[in-house]
Amino acid sequence: MGKFWLARVFYDEDISGNLTGVVKLESDIGIETSQGIATRLQLPDTAFIWNNKTMQHRTFSPYEELKFCTQTLLASAAVQYGQSIGFARFQYETAVGIVSVFTEGDGFWWIDSNPDLVIPYSDIHGLTQLGISGEVLAGKVCIGGVGRRRLYIPVATEDDLYSIRLIPSKVMHICTELGITGISFFVKLRSDYVLLRVFTTSLAGNEDAATGGAALGLIGYDQYCSFGLSSNVRVDQGHIESSSRGCIYLQQDSSGRTFLGAKVEVLAEGSILPKQMY
Repeated sequence: MGKFWLARVFYDEDISGNLTGVVKLESDIGIETSQGIATRLQLPDTAFIWNNKTMQHRTFSPYEELKFCTQTLLASAAVQYGQSIGFARFQYETAVGIVSVFTEGDGFWWIDSNPDLVIPYSDIHGLTQLGISGEVLAGKVCIGGVGRRRLYIPVATEDDLYSIRLIPSKVMHICTELGITGISFFVKLRSDYVLLRVFTTSLAGNEDAATGGAALGLIGYDQYCSFGLSSNVRVDQGHIESSSRGCIYLQQDSSGRTFLGAKVEVLAEGSILPKQMY
């Protein structure tokens, strides 16, 4: 069926990070089989990679395919790095194009990627459906992201952020209405430090404690709304009480290129067994 690795991504000294699966195949096994394996594994995200002139990369949550997933891209590169000699940069052909992932050998992995276009969102009715009061807002509400479009909602305080409780079915309803894949709430504590929470269709409307694409979308939000982020930003994602929070780093160089980085640790290696074997 294929070799399997389990990795921990987006962790730091005080943050546990998120578990991620990587399955290396001889060839494409198709959407249905890939989705079935991801559903069986019940990890937040599982990557499937195989070589077809270029390294192909597809990602599935237990519920759906993700067109772009920084978590599995970082994990896949760390896995391949451990299997190769002297390679510190890998390119993957994803559903949204070629993505480059690299390391400088310090345990951090980086993705070279730019955020998509951000557009304003002004329908207060949508926020009311989520139970969000206009009093907690701390800036413009927009839609943006990378690969997966999300609603970005800035809130005023850390307490406001962690007091948010959303019903998954309402998240799914709003996402379907707007044609988006997630709802992101965030608060800027400093120009170089942001707290982020994301509720996503990839987890059936539940909260994803670590998702790099949502964090990367903050750069696009800042460029559109002049939110005051510095060129180096730490993003801590997930509820403060979550056991799988993520720590993500964003950088912009002088030429305007954007990079997303995180620590990655490969934990285990094994094989995927056919379902009929047990």
